[in-house]
Amino acid sequence: MRHTFDSDNHATLQVKLFHAEDDIGEGTLTFGYSCLARVVLDGFGLEIELDDSQLAAGLLAIAADGRKLSLFNCECKGRTIFPGFVIEGDVRGSQFDSFKVRYSIVSEWFFQQMHVDGLPGEEIKWRAVPTPMAAKVVTPSHNFQLDSFYVGGLEQAGEDRTLHQHFEFRFTATKDRFLPAQIKQHVLRFSNLLSILLAHRCPIVLVDVSSDGKNHRRMYYGIFEPPPNGGQPQHDRDQVTWRKFLALKGDVDGCWDDLVNRFFRSEYREVVWSRLAGMQNYEGFWEYRVLGYVTLLDSYVSQRFGKSSTPKTPPTKKLVRLQESIANVQPSLDSAQQAAVLNAASQIFSTSGTFASKFRALLDSLDQDVVKIISLTQADFDLIKELRDEIAHGQQPTFAGPDFTPVVLITNRIILLLTHLFFLDVGLGPEIFLRCLARPFSELRMISKIDEVHLDRTLHPERFFKVGPQELLTIQQRPPRLHCSCFVRDTAGTITYSEERSSDLWHATRASGGGQFHELLGLPKDAVTHLGEAYFEDGVQTERVHSTVIVDLARVPA
Repeated sequence: MRHTFDSDNHATLQVKLFHAEDDIGEGTLTFGYSCLARVVLDGFGLEIELDDSQLAAGLLAIAADGRKLSLFNCECKGRTIFPGFVIEGDVRGSQFDSFKVRYSIVSEWFFQQMHVDGLPGEEIKWRAVPTPMAAKVVTPSHNFQLDSFYVGGLEQAGEDRTLHQHFEFRFTATKDRFLPAQIKQHVLRFSNLLSILLAHRCPIVLVDVSSDGKNHRRMYYGIFEPPPNGGQPQHDRDQVTWRKFLALKGDVDGCWDDLVNRFFRSEYREVVWSRLAGMQNYEGFWEYRVLGYVTLLDSYVSQRFGKSSTPKTPPTKKLVRLQESIANVQPSLDSAQQAAVLNAASQIFSTSGTFASKFRALLDSLDQDVVKIISLTQADFDLIKELRDEIAHGQQPTFAGPDFTPVVLITNRIILLLTHLFFLDVGLGPEIFLRCLARPFSELRMISKIDEVHLDRTLHPERFFKVGPQELLTIQQRPPRLHCSCFVRDTAGTITYSEERSSDLWHATRASGGGQFHELLGLPKDAVTHLGEAYFEDGVQTERVHSTVIVDLARVPA
């Protein structure tokens, strides 16, 4: 039985409260996904006399209309009971075989290529139906099966029929049953996994639990800002398209089982990844955003490198000058004394083991193409770290820039770096990360202002061409009105811009309204190559040309 929730996403009922067969009293029960569940007993009197074992066994609340709700993980304060979990119905026992959870936004991830073929009234068929996602998770504390499944239904109102559809995930225990606290923990952890993978928050919409693996009952507990209206967008501006996600379902289909297992066993899961996902909910002062993300990066490198594996750093300029000065001290010091002084100074002034040295070691350990594409420089790090330290110590930030755009941009690049580290932790290598990053509408890509030229160079080296300085100047001065710029590659492999062929292609396109480029030029198909983006460089400058046609003269009949 479902309950009517108010605009604050919680319900209030007048109930009678029972433990086993004992009547505890009457009171008001408030519960839902956006509040702390509580039962306030009516009237005045002594505190509720229930010991820990009785509270652990659970309580039963019965509303005036006969509806039943089971309360678990309860605590008593005076005449108020705070249940950690509220479950619909009379549930005997607090262990469950399985539970289902629905997350907002995630269905878009599944439906990205799914479409309907056919005509209403004749036949309608789903095409490109997404494959289910399944994983057998084995951890030191719990084993379970994780599956995705489709939920759909038709709603008719007059002449209109509306199809409602979404995807949910089912967790089934394969060793030991779930306790309510474990269900809450797994639901949140998996939300964190999806939120970082998609680079978009995936809040919890609902949780249903089952004691027998068949009949499910709704479970309620307080979560962070659940989405309104069951996760459905209210306005056009709230619409989220799969094109904004970082990783698509197809990127992880082949490694889903390994990915999920790696995540649930990750040593970074509870601190770094949970907070990285949680920060997606933050909407406040830019100072605390800087503090949060930079501290997360600090936490990651500290956990990864620690003290024993801290990389050695070369002597600082001050230590080098000290070494030179010691050699000239009078009376002179012997070599052992000089070494002892330098060793003491090194221990005091060395940068080994600092956040900065671990950050440098982190960048050195990563794929250098990825580092260049993210574009988080040492100067960026020095600026943001100084800001973080000032904010953490309650000082006035000394950032002297004309605006805070650079600070926002650096923070976004730290988010992108942390996301890359997450990808590596769950077994998604640099090639998958760059493929995800190459999608132009990815929200995380757009706010990070990555090095797009180096991204294209890494993924599509065939789009880059060497030309001389004079030829590059000719390309830069080409008429901007042309729809496609046409280039010629001679038998020696030299690339030159052809204004004549570009003009011919433009006029042919206007006359015919479009067509294949080789047909418009009257050339063999294998002699013409079209590139959406091409880059021409002379070793100093790079010119990016959109919609480029390359004519290979070696394949053109004489």
